Amino acid sequence: KPSTLPFGAPDFSKIKDSDYLPAILAGMAEQKREVAAIANNPAAPTFNNVMVPLERSGALLERAQLAFSAVNGANTNDTIQATDTKTAPLLAQHRDYIYLNPKLFKRVETLYNKRDSLGLNAEQKRLLQVQYDYFVKVGAKLDPAKQVQLKKLNTELSSLETKFTQTLLAAAKDGAL
Repeated sequence: KPSTLPFGAPDFSKIKDSDYLPAILAGMAEQKREVAAIANNPAAPTFNNVMVPLERSGALLERAQLAFSAVNGANTNDTIQATDTKTAPLLAQHRDYIYLNPKLFKRVETLYNKRDSLGLNAEQKRLLQVQYDYFVKVGAKLDPAKQVQLKKLNTELSSLETKFTQTLLAAAKDGAL
């Protein structure tokens, strides 16, 4: 649940190392439901039924990841590193679920193609531009076969990045006086 501390900072005194994995998994599941609702909405795409809920999606996942990243970066241990190893490929697959989702991209692209006639303010136009560009950069316009390849590479890369970071940390610890 959201923190009551200033700026929504996590209350680390109430969080156990074993709490992070279920929180991250719950956050991914919640955001998948939110994204599916946006992508499968039968109503014509509008800024308010695509971009606003997309921007607001994933609040639980973001809170869990921010708290986890803070601990993983500052005070890691075997449990935290095991969680990192397990969640890295899952988070890569989760991002792919969102940004390589053809139904969702079609709704974003429809808005993007009509952006000049939607009566958007400057902030809304910028959000639409940034989101559309990101979808394209991460492969939304690739053909399905290439997206399958990309998904495999993204999963592999996320695992390798985590392994590299953990190996680097272990070497730094071993070299410390």
